[in-house]
Amino acid sequence: MKLSSGDQVKLTKLNEWQTDLLTEFPDSETYWFGKIPKDYELHDQSPKELLIQNIIKEINGNPDEVYLVEVNSNRYYTCSSEEYILKATHGIFLLSLQVHD
Repeated sequence: MKLSSGDQVKLTKLNEWQTDLLTEFPDSETYWFGKIPKDYELHDQSPKELLIQNIIKEINGNPDEVYLVEVNSNRYYTCSSEEYILKATHGIFLLSLQVHD
């Protein structure tokens, strides 16, 4: 998305990123992941907990910094979104959960 003059992006640093990711939007887990197939192995974790573990595995450890991204645009962006920027030793990653109609 290309930002225009009236658009705003707010970055909020998450000091306890794992806890914050689980609690920032408490009802979002069902919204993003819906009904989990009964044969899908979550290893006794919630979908977001498993997502956190996969992030740690993918970037080889905890990120150095994590930011919640909030976009306020006069133009269409998404119906709903939950986005994070993760800064790690070897790169910057975007975790973007979005719904579009």
